[in-house]
Amino acid sequence: MTPDEAAAGVVSALQSWDHAAYNAAGRALIAACRAASAEEVERGLVCLAPVLAEVELGRASALADTAAVMAFGLSDVSPFLGMFVTRACQAMESAAEFRSLYNDVLGEPPSSTDQSAFSATVERFKAAGARTSDPVGLAEAWFYGNAWVRPALMLSQRAEVRAAMPERERLLRAIEAIGDDFDNAEFLYGLLLVLDEAPVLVLHRPSGRGFRVVIDGVGDSRQLHTLLAARLIGDPDAGWLPGEPPTAAMLAAADGSGDWNLPGGIIGQFDMADAYGRPVEHMPAYIPLLDGERVVVLDPATDPRRWTFGRRYPLMTPALRVDAVLAGDVAAAWLARVRPVQPDEGPTDDLAIPGHDAAEIVDCVLGEKLNGAPAPTIQRLLVSRFGLSNADAVIAWDRTLGGVFRAGTHPRNRPDPEKDPVAAEAYRRATDDPTLRRLVSVAPR
Repeated sequence: MTPDEAAAGVVSALQSWDHAAYNAAGRALIAACRAASAEEVERGLVCLAPVLAEVELGRASALADTAAVMAFGLSDVSPFLGMFVTRACQAMESAAEFRSLYNDVLGEPPSSTDQSAFSATVERFKAAGARTSDPVGLAEAWFYGNAWVRPALMLSQRAEVRAAMPERERLLRAIEAIGDDFDNAEFLYGLLLVLDEAPVLVLHRPSGRGFRVVIDGVGDSRQLHTLLAARLIGDPDAGWLPGEPPTAAMLAAADGSGDWNLPGGIIGQFDMADAYGRPVEHMPAYIPLLDGERVVVLDPATDPRRWTFGRRYPLMTPALRVDAVLAGDVAAAWLARVRPVQPDEGPTDDLAIPGHDAAEIVDCVLGEKLNGAPAPTIQRLLVSRFGLSNADAVIAWDRTLGGVFRAGTHPRNRPDPEKDPVAAEAYRRATDDPTLRRLVSVAPR
């Protein structure tokens, strides 16, 4: 049986609501794709696409997973990408609506992963009189929508998909709305922030050396750490860094050529800080800029570091190349500008940023918010533009919108400009221009 023949059986079973036939056809489709060429798999996906675009989320969540695997093996996924992204957005948006409505009438909903609770939850939801014309569809999105995010998640591990991602801002807003209720959404969010063909300035404080590297598809700071150690540790007499390079197995776990889960783990060689002296954590996209440059500063490891997983996204192929070795005086000039490692003191109280003031922060938050950017995008921009820590970026977002919200309340709620300059600046602007208050219909969380 060819994939298109098997796909036709899946479509027929869905249209006739024959559950047993659907399960059998799904198994036949998986088997047919294993033995088929990419062209044959594509014909099968063409047959499925109209159904995938319209079918109820609950009835075909397993098919969404199969379709994701089918699409990943194609050389060109553009004919299907828009459909997969739209369905992912629909699933997350509807799931977020379900959670909100359920909270209004019944309190906290069951876990979205507990599909055994679907039928009873639908009955309670309908009986409670929730304000929706489609209680079943919204409940399906809550319990089965995570599977519909998976195709976009899988395909986004390919560089050309990330570059051409349709509806990116809608995806970010949908992910923000569903929060951590869908694990696939959390991982997809990370992929939407992955840097491709991105220059990074790497400075080695002990030796005074510096390098300009370019990264593609690096999923997190630990993977970056391993790739930097592999590329930069070598013969010091030849201009490279001293140290013990990763073993072949460690490098394979990080660069995609081997198992990502490495028994014995990967041993770190450096402490990595940004230009402001804070540890480099999470994703490279969060490394703040210094005069337009992402800067990573390497110091000797202060304590043994070891981690098990070489890469966050097993299907994404990363790359890190050394574009240039900095001249000694250039590296020294950059090292003179970066800050020493700072103690972890948690979020700051006043958000004081050398070279920037509260007005600039408020400009950024309100401008991006007016343009429809979701909170994660704005917070990431605060990190990269102003050198804020992730924690301070969240505070800057909250205090800006908090100031706007207070402008619509009693004057005694005016923020103190000395104690809360960001909120006070946002309050002033929303007082002068009441139309800004539409940005916050409820107090920001």
